[in-house]
Amino acid sequence: MEILRAIHGFNFGYPIIIGFVVWLLWSLFLIFRPQIPRAFNLYTNLLWIVVGINALAGIILALSGNRVPIATPGPAEGLSSVCGSGVNCLPLDPSRNWEHAMYGGFLILSLAAASLFYRGTLIDRRTGARWMWLVALFAAGVAFRAGQVAFTPGATPGT
Repeated sequence: MEILRAIHGFNFGYPIIIGFVVWLLWSLFLIFRPQIPRAFNLYTNLLWIVVGINALAGIILALSGNRVPIATPGPAEGLSSVCGSGVNCLPLDPSRNWEHAMYGGFLILSLAAASLFYRGTLIDRRTGARWMWLVALFAAGVAFRAGQVAFTPGATPGT
């Protein structure tokens, strides 16, 4: 369980957000040239692996009762790990656990939709490539919100 907590509690919110923004910018080029390059597929699969491992660790933790409320506990009881010292720490907000799970699920669903688009399963590959930017925009926004929910308290911190 400690390995799963380390994986799910690892502070990589910014790299995930940056990864999805890069994916969004790359997908904008597909509007004008709707041929999905192999590197784009590999990058999408890399995002799948990173998000999938993190989500799988979170699901296993949640099902075993070892939830990690808004990231990992900080240096003192009831404080978030966002800060380095106990002076500026934000209180934990377990009431945002459902949001955390919801945004993780939306990331998985948006990556699944992107996979269906570039494989040509639901619609033609060229049409899917032209609409890939919309899926990537949604995923980038969801990645931002997932990071925000994971590391900052909501309206009811400490409840």
